[in-house]
Amino acid sequence: MVKHDGGAQQTELELTYGKLRSQAQKITKADGKFQVKTPAGVAGVVGTDFFVSFDNTTGTMNVTVFEGVVKVCNLAGVCVEVKAGQFSNVRTNDNTGPQPPTQATLDVLVSAGSSTDVGGGPGVQNVGHHLGKGTAITLGILAAIPAVVIPIVATHGSSNTTPPVVGCQPPKCG
Repeated sequence: MVKHDGGAQQTELELTYGKLRSQAQKITKADGKFQVKTPAGVAGVVGTDFFVSFDNTTGTMNVTVFEGVVKVCNLAGVCVEVKAGQFSNVRTNDNTGPQPPTQATLDVLVSAGSSTDVGGGPGVQNVGHHLGKGTAITLGILAAIPAVVIPIVATHGSSNTTPPVVGCQPPKCG
């Protein structure tokens, strides 16, 4: 922890290696900030739930957002906004900027959430869901698509089937 002033809502963390899960409360002060700095870049938030990891062997900072928006910047000040359910990364000494945000796979979301789950031990408060409402709705829709599309394709996809003979009883049906 580099700096923390609860009254001024100023928090600055430094992550030189490893993983960090943060569930920051909404910043209400005009000059308030919550930042996680790594040797590759900075993740600045305003009331969100996100995951940051930094691997010093590859010089890569990864940011996965569960809820809210995180501004991810390289050390040259080139930034992208990463929204709930998205993922981005930035490498040390990469002046082109962070990678454009992409939809995080379910594996990435689960891995980020479970690798920092503290299990509700002493001092931990309000450890709840790892997915934001929008992300959960999106995942629900994506999960429902095969349940609707596959039966439609299976029942309507082939036009060369012979219709059943009315009044026919097996084994004499043709």
